[in-house]
Amino acid sequence: MNRVVSGWRVIPLLVARNWWCVGVGLAVSWYLGGAPRAHAQSVPSAHVLIVTGAPGEPRFAESFSASARAIRDAASATGASTRVLSGSSAMTDADGRATRESLSQAVAELGRTSSEGDVVSIILIGHGSAGEGARFNVTGPDVSASEFAGWLRPLEGRRLTIVVATSASGEWIPALAAPGRIVVTATRTAFERNESVFHSKFAEAFDGDAADADKDGRVSILEAFNHAAREVQREYESSGRLQTEHALLDDDGNGEGSSDPNPGAGDGRLASRTYIGADPVVASTVPGADALLRERARLEQSVEALRARRDSMDASEYERVLERLVTRLAEIRRSLEPPEAES
Repeated sequence: MNRVVSGWRVIPLLVARNWWCVGVGLAVSWYLGGAPRAHAQSVPSAHVLIVTGAPGEPRFAESFSASARAIRDAASATGASTRVLSGSSAMTDADGRATRESLSQAVAELGRTSSEGDVVSIILIGHGSAGEGARFNVTGPDVSASEFAGWLRPLEGRRLTIVVATSASGEWIPALAAPGRIVVTATRTAFERNESVFHSKFAEAFDGDAADADKDGRVSILEAFNHAAREVQREYESSGRLQTEHALLDDDGNGEGSSDPNPGAGDGRLASRTYIGADPVVASTVPGADALLRERARLEQSVEALRARRDSMDASEYERVLERLVTRLAEIRRSLEPPEAES
């Protein structure tokens, strides 16, 4: 069975243990990066859009399609709503062809079908280019990072992850970075223009348990990123080639991605508690679980926005607001624990 959905029974126990075993400061650091943890059949819901660009060659069409299928299948297994747009006509199981217009329409559709607090993931797989701005290569006019950033406005309030698994993708981070948003790129600069293998390593992270570093039965965005970065390096070393791609992750909104994210400081905190697909919290037996999950998602977004404003706030006011948010988050966490997790 795909590990992305296994092991859910232990998640509430692990969360409860982590919360009470560490000091208040560490608990805040760990928990505030949390993603909305949704039951597969309840709200907040999860939405995944996967797009493969113009392949150029048959071998790329095959590898891009394989990665798209792997991510789609893993997300679908959690109950997430998935959609695949393909740049290859050979991918007959795609939901449509990938063009600038169809991608724009698909993102707009996500804005209409998702709600505040929902988990939304967009994965771009293919070739990229740079010059007059970073671009994602699709059939017809390419998609620039700046215009794509504009398309994301209807997704404000969602827990949004964007993975740009293309060559020359490093400049997408400053274009897309925002508080409460995760942005992953396959390269650190626009000058790493050779074909990228990051997409295949990222996709394989969701199959099996090799990427599940904390062995909680789920693969977070951070775990998938670390797995992919490690396997990319290993592939280049094993083939004796100079490594021409170095992935980055930004989730603190400062637009400066990290190649070695650390949840305890800087990038990685949000990604460590965010998943592609729905998070199977056992909430069906908890009265009012849907409303609690929605409230938690809103509070987590508020915490991320607060952290982004910290330097411009009075220290005492910052601590007061933070304490109020964290206290309510802890109350919601306890309310969502199923009876078997209570001592």
